[in-house]
Amino acid sequence: MKPIQLVLIALILVIALLAATAFRNRLVYRLFVLAGVVVAIIFTIYPDLTSALAQILGVGRGVDLVFYLLFMVGAYALVALYRRILKLDETITAINRRDALRSAEKLGKEDRSSTK
Repeated sequence: MKPIQLVLIALILVIALLAATAFRNRLVYRLFVLAGVVVAIIFTIYPDLTSALAQILGVGRGVDLVFYLLFMVGAYALVALYRRILKLDETITAINRRDALRSAEKLGKEDRSSTK
């Protein structure tokens, strides 16, 4: 095994550890991370495997296949994060609206009690 492979595997494991702590309450996400880590380690140990898989799928080189896969994962992550931001925005708007209505009700009650 070449030194760069050891470095890459160590980095993959660090990323896996960080992802495991970030997704500690989400089993499906942890399973996806685990699958990705296993695939990344296999491709790191056996780099020719990506070329063989690319040939089977009709892609020129293994590097191109990995790039296409990472692009798709990145696009999915971008869409998922955007959806999450929209959901958080809706939640914040609902909380602010509720608080504004409560404040207005309190002010209305105070105004009515002070005029009596």
